[in-house]
Amino acid sequence: MGNYCFQSLLSSSGIWGLFMFIDVTRKYQLLVDFAYRKKSVLIKLMVLFVNVQGLIVDICAHYGAIDCVAPFLSATAIGDIIKALLLLSESLVLGCWCYRLYTTDQVMD
Repeated sequence: MGNYCFQSLLSSSGIWGLFMFIDVTRKYQLLVDFAYRKKSVLIKLMVLFVNVQGLIVDICAHYGAIDCVAPFLSATAIGDIIKALLLLSESLVLGCWCYRLYTTDQVMD
């Protein structure tokens, strides 16, 4: 329970810092020539996906929607594997999208 609270606190402070960074750049018109809005949307999507899917998979594992592979892996371990695979696939898709954004910025400059 303590680890989950610590992880939630770290995640919340990271999200707060991201939104503060976005507000400062918007207020002072920084990074307007670098497609910053699209890139920040990618970061927000990744944070949103990871947090929401983590919550959903943890709830499913806790209430028995995800079965265990007894005696080898518990339902929590299977849930962690599912979260890792989802994160890997999201990183692949959003990473390709981000790479495309960065390479088109360099071509346009």
